[in-house]
Amino acid sequence: MALRNVYQLSDRTSRSVIRTLGFDVGVSLDMAPDQTMTFTNESRQDTMIIVSGHVRTDPAERDSYVAECLAVVEQARKAAGCVDFHISADALEPDRINIYEQWESVADVEAFRGAGPSGEQQAAILDAAVYQHAVESSERL
Repeated sequence: MALRNVYQLSDRTSRSVIRTLGFDVGVSLDMAPDQTMTFTNESRQDTMIIVSGHVRTDPAERDSYVAECLAVVEQARKAAGCVDFHISADALEPDRINIYEQWESVADVEAFRGAGPSGEQQAAILDAAVYQHAVESSERL
């Protein structure tokens, strides 16, 4: 069974959320505020999902942003279908926050994701490159 999710983007703040949901908005960053773009994501319901990438914040705000995400990490790790979930400060780049999530299915990640980051967290994101990957198989090394 395939799940089809459609997200609409209408302003710069939403672009970070769309990227966080797994889309690379690329050259669309300079669209006019009154324009709307639609992104569609289709994936099999039983496919393992990896969400990976990074967001960028003001270096002075990065550590507090990560600390504010602690409750989200705790909730995610208790959520149905969550295999792994990390939000962490990058060891080399002072403005970068690394994101990694592993979910048993698209349905699980979508059920947890909800509306995305809070308005305050969303406002702190200066740039984002987060991708959702559908994994057909994996093996432990």
